[in-house]
Amino acid sequence: MRVPIGSALTICVLSCGDGEPSANKHGSIMNQVDPKPSCRVDSSLIEFLPYESWLGLDQYRADSVQPITHAEIEAAECLLIDHFARGTRDASGEKLSMGLGHYWRQYCSLSDSAGHRLIYLNAICLRGPKPKRPYGGWEIIEDGGDCYFQALFDLQEEVVVFLSVNGEA
Repeated sequence: MRVPIGSALTICVLSCGDGEPSANKHGSIMNQVDPKPSCRVDSSLIEFLPYESWLGLDQYRADSVQPITHAEIEAAECLLIDHFARGTRDASGEKLSMGLGHYWRQYCSLSDSAGHRLIYLNAICLRGPKPKRPYGGWEIIEDGGDCYFQALFDLQEEVVVFLSVNGEA
């Protein structure tokens, strides 16, 4: 199921021109929308992996030709932040109990039948210090609660195609 997600917005109160707050005719400060919010992910928490068929995304094609860019990671992260900021839950009704900054991220790129670029995310919570090196392969855990979640992003349509937070056994 596709969940429409608008672009994540960052609100600022400074005008772009002179650095002073702008006011409407009533003297109230007006907020301006920053059209390019920053949704950076700590690059030491990112691992790029090739698609493997056992991931179960058979309706999509692996895209091993074009590497994932940091701009694409930021776009996917903006969709994820917006998804959780709206209080949107996954299909099982789960939410994350820890912040998004506490997850190691594994990514691969795919494409759908329409040729859209998709980014798959497998997220693993950090309990303790950050790993000194990547896991070196997909770290898929059954159950485990909100310590693990997976998501698929369509960057062209700017939607979260799916989000699944693991359950508890």
